Amino acid sequence: MINFVPIAARACTVRRGLSVLAAALACCALSGVGAAGAGAAALIRVEPAFSAADGSVLAGVSCPSAHACSAVGEYYNKGASGLAALAEQWNGHHWTIQRPPDPAGAEESFLTSVSCHPAPTCMAVGYYFNRSGEVPLAERWNGRRWAIQRTPSPPAAQLTVLDGVACVSAAVCIAVGYYDNGSDIAIPIWERWNGHRWGMQRAASAGRYGSFLYAVSCPTATSCSAAGQYLNGADTGLTLAEHWNGRHWKTQPTPVPSGATQSYLAAIACQSATACTAVGSYLNGSSVDMTLAEHWNGRHWELLTAADPVGATESALTAIACHAVADCIAVGYYTSSADAGLTLAEHWNGHHWSIQNMPTVTGGTAGVLDGVRCPSASSCTAVGKYLDSAKVRKTLAEYWNGQHWKIESTPNPAS
Repeated sequence: MINFVPIAARACTVRRGLSVLAAALACCALSGVGAAGAGAAALIRVEPAFSAADGSVLAGVSCPSAHACSAVGEYYNKGASGLAALAEQWNGHHWTIQRPPDPAGAEESFLTSVSCHPAPTCMAVGYYFNRSGEVPLAERWNGRRWAIQRTPSPPAAQLTVLDGVACVSAAVCIAVGYYDNGSDIAIPIWERWNGHRWGMQRAASAGRYGSFLYAVSCPTATSCSAAGQYLNGADTGLTLAEHWNGRHWKTQPTPVPSGATQSYLAAIACQSATACTAVGSYLNGSSVDMTLAEHWNGRHWELLTAADPVGATESALTAIACHAVADCIAVGYYTSSADAGLTLAEHWNGHHWSIQNMPTVTGGTAGVLDGVRCPSASSCTAVGKYLDSAKVRKTLAEYWNGQHWKIESTPNPAS
């Protein structure tokens, strides 16, 4: 039986020293019994619970071309007795490990998202733990090495997380996330890179009980859309979308499926200010997690009927990439009727979503895809993780050539 846990602030098996809010977000069961803090039980952002923190994970990927990808995540460093930032690079033939620096004084470090524009530069974001708490992290790749960039945190914030990043140019990157305001309420934030430094601003908040931004997409330097979740007064998690017009952020109403008791948007891809597609998951009236997809047409968000694998007991979409408005690939995971955790990929053709056949790693279990990028209609790379036969996390990469998916060999750092 695969257990499922919230990962709004990443898997609780790999997090230490959290505030009340963060601990609730990371470790409360979906039933939410006995959780402290506003909305502690509301988030349903879930994935198969890996049994230990040992091993490696790829959480995000960016591909300027089919022959150049950068992926980021984390690995367990036994020498430091904690998790450290990880990056891997694809050169068209094989993946190689890069070791981004960990901030001075960091107990654990995580990179959650990466954007490479223009190549070969990349910007990755995440967070790390030090003695004072949880702090945002940004690192830049200049084509030769990774370097840490100073990122501000709100005054008195007990926790600050950057979950998504999008770069329009070497001088324009937007990162989104959230922070704990000291009263166990999550406030959405965004930070902007101007080519020299990061500056922080508050994003629009959908409700006074907490809002979280998980992903961002920027088709231009003055148009960005972000996706996530907010908590209403009934402690229910609902989908959240916001748009930035170059001056300020504004929340956009998002629909939820009929009968849904909770919902969230995990990822978003925009071709223009009037065309975005977002994916995630919702909890139906039978307490089953189902895939969720929505589209922005420039006026309002509308539901798209995403597909759920036959016999799946739960499923979710965690990432999306769109080569065109009517050509998107979304990835995630599902649990089969035999309680097997399997990777999931779906294609949107402008009319309907169709499930694609996915290979599985020999001897692997509990596969999850967390990131995907498609530089062309016949080239997509998805990354994530799986458990090997010893129940150790391993990095995972799969490639779509326009006809089928295949697994690419990815290295794992020696602990």
